[in-house]
Amino acid sequence: MQGNFVKQAFILAAAALISRVLGFVYLLPLTAMIGDDGNGLYSRAYYIYNFFLIISSAGLPAAISKLVAERVSLGKYNEARRVFRASLCVAVVLGLICMAAMFFGAGFLTNAMGEPRSYYALIALSPTVFIVAVMAVFRGYFQGLGTMVPTSVSQVVEQIFNVAFSLILASALMGMYSASADPTMFAAAGGTAGTGVGAVFGFFTMLIYFVMHRRSKLVRYPATDNTDKSEISDGYFKYIWLILRTTIPIIAGAAILSFTNLIDAAMAATRLMAGGFTAAEANILYGQLGGKYAHIITLPISIATVFALAAIPSISSSKALKDTAAIENKINTAIRMTMFICVPAAAGLIVLGSPIIAMLFPAFPDGGTLLTVGGINVVLIALNQILTGPLQATGHLKIPVIAAFTGSLVKVTANYFLIPIPQINIHGAVISTALCYIVAASINWYWLKRTSGIRIRFIELMKKPVLCSVIMGAVCFGVFQLLYNIVGFGNTISTLSAIIIAFISYFVLMITTKGLSNEDLCLLPFGRRFVSFLERKKNP
Repeated sequence: MQGNFVKQAFILAAAALISRVLGFVYLLPLTAMIGDDGNGLYSRAYYIYNFFLIISSAGLPAAISKLVAERVSLGKYNEARRVFRASLCVAVVLGLICMAAMFFGAGFLTNAMGEPRSYYALIALSPTVFIVAVMAVFRGYFQGLGTMVPTSVSQVVEQIFNVAFSLILASALMGMYSASADPTMFAAAGGTAGTGVGAVFGFFTMLIYFVMHRRSKLVRYPATDNTDKSEISDGYFKYIWLILRTTIPIIAGAAILSFTNLIDAAMAATRLMAGGFTAAEANILYGQLGGKYAHIITLPISIATVFALAAIPSISSSKALKDTAAIENKINTAIRMTMFICVPAAAGLIVLGSPIIAMLFPAFPDGGTLLTVGGINVVLIALNQILTGPLQATGHLKIPVIAAFTGSLVKVTANYFLIPIPQINIHGAVISTALCYIVAASINWYWLKRTSGIRIRFIELMKKPVLCSVIMGAVCFGVFQLLYNIVGFGNTISTLSAIIIAFISYFVLMITTKGLSNEDLCLLPFGRRFVSFLERKKNP
């Protein structure tokens, strides 16, 4: 069972990785086209959209996968069907409300964020929130049935069309309004409109997958059904209420933490200007935060998100079967595999922050110190994500909300005092994010242990990834300095070489120190072949 859970997580992780890489592909020419100023407009609109997206749909995949997995594990297939149908009703209503709020409230929202030029970018995003809400129901349903393949395929398709149309529309509108006073404003709107086009194709991919498999075991259940007729005699209202009761706390926790991005968007400009920066300088600094730093750290963090998503239906099934040992094993496995990826990623970003930004954005190379200062947030955000999933899966839905709210209060306070300091400026936002997630993760960790009685072997899970990452970071720094300053290679070759050598050194160190056992390696893609290769080398 654990092997299947990790396998499904890696399927989703692979899709997330492909999607993020594709996101970088279009972010580079988009930044070259609209600059840090355009990134500031794009990011503000996107963070408002993301907030409404969370309200409309973020809790649905987790809630639906939890409810469906519990019922399927007990053989209650009719109930699982009703959960799916009721979820569609919830998604349609929430999606329409959020779409209307974004469309008709775009002027108010962008003014509140301190950047009215993001108005058209937000208008272009408004239909997307409805499409994604409905798509989230299908994704959660398939995840509850134990397969991440439909979600993974639709994510990749969605991002491919998002990349293509974001660039096409941004370029077209930039040219169309080149004679206007602010062509960047319209180019940013073109970039956000591409997100909606991608969502349409992602949704149709999910729908096609559902229709094609309507006769398979993924959608049609065995003839034997353990559902008590009295449990479904009340119609769909009971299931709608059940979905809302499960979804609302998940949405609340995610929305509060998403609100931290809106806090940055709203506070950054005013607090920077309080520190002596002009409005134009403040928008450029925020563009570095939202358009560069945020996109880069999202890549490794997305791995933690998929492990949390994969853990929810798997842990929910074990909880329904009252298998405490399996729950503990799955939680520790999820943390171990997440930290295996996120700790070295954080170390690499801290060591190579400026070279990475200069490599990815040669025309706008500023902002690398944000990665150096805020690279640790990869670990903190990932850890909070992976602790939130088991709490939701075991029914403790309010705890992540309390943790998120407390962390956000810390962030607002830290932002207020740190950002106006000229020597700190926009770096205050990433420092406050670190403080926010330290508080939130600590609360989630404490209550997970207390409510479930599960022992999380935190020190044991972290010590070897941290030790190997510190050594890897030193190797990475040394290789870059050798190639760039002594040998005289360019920044791109030196940075890529340092990253490759760092990756190899970390993997070798983890195997040498037994930070990865043969059992762990077998859970990785192609892991069994690699273990067989190592065994043949030991015993020729």
